[in-house]
Amino acid sequence: MTTPNEANEKKRQPLQSYTKDLLCKLHAEEVADHAQRLAAIEEDLAAHHERAKSIKADLTAKQAALESERTSLARKVRTKEETRPVRVNVVADFELGKAVSERADTGEVLEARALTDKERQTAMFMDTHKDDTRTAKEIAEELFSNAVKPVEPTESNMLKVVKGEAEETEPDEPEEPADE
Repeated sequence: MTTPNEANEKKRQPLQSYTKDLLCKLHAEEVADHAQRLAAIEEDLAAHHERAKSIKADLTAKQAALESERTSLARKVRTKEETRPVRVNVVADFELGKAVSERADTGEVLEARALTDKERQTAMFMDTHKDDTRTAKEIAEELFSNAVKPVEPTESNMLKVVKGEAEETEPDEPEEPADE
């Protein structure tokens, strides 16, 4: 004879076995472990976003620099010229009364303008002292000191006024009072 359990066993026989994800209640320790891992992931994710922003900004800046250089090079290739620093000399042409700007590398005249009054004075100063071996500073200091120094009247530098006009007096000639 069969026992009751034996009869049930014959009614239930395993056909197959498999794994399936099903909800399970967590223990308190498991909840605490998951909470710590969640906090760490949040921190790592925030750092990752900041790094991504920084890298994106760097890449954007590099892209802008490359595009700018590309545009500049394309313009140079298209026009077959570029802007470079070139020394320019400004020369006074006293015969024409102009200040002429010339390229030092090619001598090409860039512009010409009228000389200013100050520049014209320089020409007069240069003509007056062209054979002088002193420096410009020495000459200027002498001119300045003579300009501010009072001139002592002597017989050779005295003037007399005759009919409203100044005339030089002769050293031997006595000075006559001016007519008023």
